[in-house]
Amino acid sequence: MNNKIEESHRGASRPERTHHLGHDGKMLSDRERMDLIPAIRVMHPKLIEAWKVIDRFEFAVPSQTEGTCLSILGGSRMGKTDLSHKVRKRILKKVALSYPDGKLRSDRIETRDGDIRPVIWLKMPTTNSKAHLPEALLAALGDPFPSKGTIGAKEYRLRMLMADQKVKYIIFDESNHVVETKTEAFSYHTAEFIKNELLNGSIDRNGDDIDCPLLFCHIMFFGIKAGESLFELNSQMDNRRFSQFNLSEYDISKPNEANEFGTLLNTIDHKLPFPSWSELSDPEVSKRIHVATHGNIGKLMKLISHAGAQAILEGSDRITGAHFSMAFEEAGLGKDDKKRQWPNPWKLKSLTADELVPKEESSVSSRNSRIKGTGPSTAPTYAKK
Repeated sequence: MNNKIEESHRGASRPERTHHLGHDGKMLSDRERMDLIPAIRVMHPKLIEAWKVIDRFEFAVPSQTEGTCLSILGGSRMGKTDLSHKVRKRILKKVALSYPDGKLRSDRIETRDGDIRPVIWLKMPTTNSKAHLPEALLAALGDPFPSKGTIGAKEYRLRMLMADQKVKYIIFDESNHVVETKTEAFSYHTAEFIKNELLNGSIDRNGDDIDCPLLFCHIMFFGIKAGESLFELNSQMDNRRFSQFNLSEYDISKPNEANEFGTLLNTIDHKLPFPSWSELSDPEVSKRIHVATHGNIGKLMKLISHAGAQAILEGSDRITGAHFSMAFEEAGLGKDDKKRQWPNPWKLKSLTADELVPKEESSVSSRNSRIKGTGPSTAPTYAKK
């Protein structure tokens, strides 16, 4: 990582450290300090960019004459679900301003004329039943018997309830569930339902739609990268996509993301309940943290939470490399999704390709192919300078 970049995070103008102190200026108890660490929330740069995309999407919606969609896809544990809940909350608050006598709830606005749900938040169902998505939407709208009736009857009730409750947005979390472990036919059927019944606002009832209002809504998809297949299955739905944002892990081989990762670590360091800085953005420390977490926000906070708890128990004034080493083992961060065991970066003298090899692929041939860039490993490499 560029040392000049790092120096910008570790200057003499650092803010005063106060997160380890209570309102009375005295040191918080160990338990209170331990509880503070996993509660740390940081709006990291990639989340800020995702918010900007969502802002543009919401700004463009009023001028749309048909339903549109937005996808926020990327690695797991990067903050997508938390972001989706915040988007729902913000939309509800905005709409509630138009109902001064209404009561704002977590999922709706109670008015004198009944509940309205301008936005529905729903985790995409995991079953292979074609009726499960309409049923889940009906349940979210308060239908007392969401599984009652034929598919056509459910879709009709869904359209009526959406119109009655003024649904404008639908947020699907874990949208990748549509394509994971599912047949292509099922995934295509789900994509068709979303396009026809939600984006287009039309329901096929043998040509008789007299009693069914024409209503379309706008959809936000949150999920891992596999969710992209949903748009590949239906070109018409892909044409309705306003934009896509990839909320990926931080790759510090790219200068701009290295700078962002350093800023993120420095911000977290300031929020830690210790009297001294843990120097998370120091070049050597940040490299080892990145190797341990692969730039994933969820793994990063897990590592820091375990290391911070260990430091507090030992009475340390900050988190050290020894604490991170213990945390890496304790939190089980050495195993990746393929069950390969990666080495503890705090037990390595240098972070080179030769040392960053999982146990399952420790043969000479696989190591050589990885160093040449032809092997399957995605581990970052750091050349010694």
